[in-house]
Amino acid sequence: LLAPDDPEMYKLVLKSQELGPEDVLPPSVGELEDGISPEEMLVRLDLATPLPKAAWSGDRKADWWAMNRNLIPMLSLCTSNPLHPYSRVERSVVFLVGIFWSIQVASWLGVAKACSFDCNSNFQCEGMHAS
Repeated sequence: LLAPDDPEMYKLVLKSQELGPEDVLPPSVGELEDGISPEEMLVRLDLATPLPKAAWSGDRKADWWAMNRNLIPMLSLCTSNPLHPYSRVERSVVFLVGIFWSIQVASWLGVAKACSFDCNSNFQCEGMHAS
């Protein structure tokens, strides 16, 4: 049983529609990289779209998993398709940067909630009293 985003699935689907990969590859693709088949390039193009492809094979569960394993950050760290344009290392870096950014913003909001400005430009924080 082939995964919905497997290049071999593309071969079967294209064959059933009496098409070849060259019939559906956009002209902008140009020359393929060494070692990448036309079917693999079709998978890579589908994974690189801003709105990810949700229907691959007609099997709702398999299609749901094929889409979400590349879309949900925590899942994609370990389960993304090897043909995806973003490597797992790149995903890990972006994920960690996102976590650290969230922590930084949360700490800013915590400090901002405790502090306030009055109309006379006096800065006051709860729990901090000037003597």
